[in-house]
Amino acid sequence: MRSLFKIFLMFLPFVLLVSPAIFAAGNQPARIKVIDSFYDFGHVPMDYKLVHHFRIKNEGASDLNIDKAISNCDCTTAIILNKTVPPDSIGEIKVVFDTREYYGSNTRNVTVYSNDIKNPTVVLKYSSDIGVIPREFRAEPQSLFFLPGHKSKDVKLFNSTDGDIEYDIEMEIDSIFSIGKTNGKIKKGEPAIIKITPRDDLPRGTHHSNFTVSYKSEKPTRITVPVKIVRY
Repeated sequence: MRSLFKIFLMFLPFVLLVSPAIFAAGNQPARIKVIDSFYDFGHVPMDYKLVHHFRIKNEGASDLNIDKAISNCDCTTAIILNKTVPPDSIGEIKVVFDTREYYGSNTRNVTVYSNDIKNPTVVLKYSSDIGVIPREFRAEPQSLFFLPGHKSKDVKLFNSTDGDIEYDIEMEIDSIFSIGKTNGKIKKGEPAIIKITPRDDLPRGTHHSNFTVSYKSEKPTRITVPVKIVRY
């Protein structure tokens, strides 16, 4: 009995030292971090739906619960793809912006509510210039529509400046199509041609997405090309 008591006394300081740390770790709250709080669609055509996935990381020690995501206008639908985000994991919020009845420069936002005690709300913002396409840079066609049976389609990227321009293409995380080339150079008077191919495994329904072309010009310019795919 005395031996057991001595062993207990030997380990007691260690238990007292470690227990508070374990208790504290187990009670650390969720902590939200927005990886990309702003997205610029750039110049876009009218009467289309634009899509972007915002990423949210949980830097806390407990599960991050996304309670709701509310837009500041009826033109936007916010879809919470991951209502629960485990520690050190990333969740997504899909934002669908309908450009109908809008023209010119605008900025919209979505407010996200979570169980982060210190930061219960975060704001996601996105901007666009609707119906205003710059003369120097343009895409033809300005949008793509695929019906069943449609395979690949080409998009021409034009450069009307005095020199060659490099470009990059940004695609959405769950893209419904593939692009043959996502970067390159557009020569003066000679368009770059990129091939867009819908995915073969899309379910029935109407699918919306887009890709954004970023021109590395003296004044950076962005153009978003909406893509609509219908499957019966």
